[in-house]
Amino acid sequence: MHQSTEYALQIEDKGYSRNLELPYKLERKAFNKIVVEAINEGLSSLGEPFREVVLFHVRKFSGISDEDLPDRLDQFHQALFAIFGAGSLKLEMVILDRLFSKLDLPFDSKRASEFAIKVAEAKRLAALFQHPF
Repeated sequence: MHQSTEYALQIEDKGYSRNLELPYKLERKAFNKIVVEAINEGLSSLGEPFREVVLFHVRKFSGISDEDLPDRLDQFHQALFAIFGAGSLKLEMVILDRLFSKLDLPFDSKRASEFAIKVAEAKRLAALFQHPF
């Protein structure tokens, strides 16, 4: 059984950082696993070799391991942006769509904001709807 923990998502933005405190408890490992699955599925949407190449460059650019991706979403976003420029936003929307789908939550890409904030929103909504992690 996973231990429930209070989870604060660290968001770094333009030289300062802030904590986005999430007012609930969730199974952190289970949610992080879903985030990694969504990232892998989103990247694989353009083919498995594409996913492997992108993750190689993300690791090279930022030093993020697959297990650390959910806790370092800002660095993941920066790495994608460094690789794809503005095109990274479309790829992030695919990843977010997969994440929200896995959590059985509606996703409105027209209201998309920062990648890390949308992942935190998914976690908050999943807790509200008591998603069984």
